[in-house]
Amino acid sequence: MTRILHGLINAITTPFSADDRIDEGAFRAHLQWLEAQGVSRQLVAGTTGEFFSLTMDERRQLLVAARQSFRGHLCFQAGALTLRDTIALVRFAGDNGADSVVVLPPFYLASPPENGLTAWLQAVSAAATVPFLIYNFPRHTQASITADILARVPHAGLKDSAADLRLIAHTPAYFIGSDTKLLASRDNGGAGFVSARSNAAPGLYAALDAALRENDQDRAQVLHGDVLALCQKMSGPAQIRLVKESVASQVAGYPTAVRLPLV
Repeated sequence: MTRILHGLINAITTPFSADDRIDEGAFRAHLQWLEAQGVSRQLVAGTTGEFFSLTMDERRQLLVAARQSFRGHLCFQAGALTLRDTIALVRFAGDNGADSVVVLPPFYLASPPENGLTAWLQAVSAAATVPFLIYNFPRHTQASITADILARVPHAGLKDSAADLRLIAHTPAYFIGSDTKLLASRDNGGAGFVSARSNAAPGLYAALDAALRENDQDRAQVLHGDVLALCQKMSGPAQIRLVKESVASQVAGYPTAVRLPLV
């Protein structure tokens, strides 16, 4: 039975060894540490996972390793530049242990025609055998997910890095990709939040997730204040490297390297 997706989803980082290969041992150790800290949902091969620098085979490798090492919900980011590659990854995810898939629109084209983008997402949705979420990140894709697209594409939820709270009413489950606005999202009916910094402070984010689940608003406000303080320390273009450095200070042997063009 497919797990119900809600609450905190950690966007896990991808560790690279000195020879620029995926450090699968470090990846598995990180997953197991996160689970021990109370994190029960992971987004694999997302933006924080540097999917843009991974080959298709490496993305598949991450999912297989994650499923072997993690007992919780695995959401796999399957968006690729071509529709054929995206569908192949979506089908692979369904056959290899993903509990859900999330897909970015095709990137590079600025403002593609909405009917074309809708048809592209409809084709992906039709190929999915596990719950399908749409990933809205117009800053990088140059294509915005609109309420009309959400109405026309069968989907189970929306991962929204644009933090457009107006979309909450137009999707079955809204997951905000902004640590600073996660309480506002929850107050307006959001189902959960996706975080990169929870890699570095999983106990804090798991406690906040629990407070929200238990409707303990006072404790949630206090914990969110700690999250905002962390945001000030771990933001900007070096965020992925900063997150990896924090993980390395807590998980023995975790490498801090990022792949070019990141430095």
